[in-house]
Amino acid sequence: MDVSIVVPAYNEELLIEKNYREIKREIEKITKDYEIIIANDGSKDSTEKILKRLASKDNKLKVISYYPNRGMGYAQRQIYNAAQGNMIIHMDADLSMKPSAVFPEFMRILNNNEADIVVASKYVGTKGEVPFTRLLPSRIFYLINLLLFGFKVKDYGSGFFAIKKDFLKRLNLKSDRFEIHVEFYAKLKRMNARILEIPAKYVHRERGQFSVLRDGSKMLLNSLKIRFGMLTGKI
Repeated sequence: MDVSIVVPAYNEELLIEKNYREIKREIEKITKDYEIIIANDGSKDSTEKILKRLASKDNKLKVISYYPNRGMGYAQRQIYNAAQGNMIIHMDADLSMKPSAVFPEFMRILNNNEADIVVASKYVGTKGEVPFTRLLPSRIFYLINLLLFGFKVKDYGSGFFAIKKDFLKRLNLKSDRFEIHVEFYAKLKRMNARILEIPAKYVHRERGQFSVLRDGSKMLLNSLKIRFGMLTGKI
């Protein structure tokens, strides 16, 4: 298979059908040899019901559903294991970065072997709607992870990227929650993968207030946990 588009989802009943149709419309402009895999990560709303209805009418849509909620990392590992495509495109369910301009660039860059992973970035060559409360912590943790792991990905938390399947399989990801982002790029760096960030317009979707005290300390501990795990061979 040419492309697998993989999407973790949690409580997305208001957006999931519209965004699924947008993803399908845009990928079909490029290839007919694709699949869309959406993981319902223990949603408490009607996300699963909507996805099952859509999948019953579309054999290119596969739904992975389980309970209770297990976290972003767990959801990503499930859909990565199920993906059959030579190229894996990972997307956030809210489509805060639109696929129309980015899909063709993903395909061109990977098919021309210009990189092993391409990241759609809100911090490279474009000014998106990024609030200061998100921008400042992101810059701080960019510097922390640069010191800890040496990777220079400015938008390492981006939920929109494309990667060659052979690289993804070799990562052997183990994280269950948001620290999977750090583990992902730390292991790519260790493999000397060619990582390319490209500009993508970002539209902020409010999902609660970031607390430097609460969330920042957790992110720092997660990075240290990944660093220690890699040094000891546990990750």
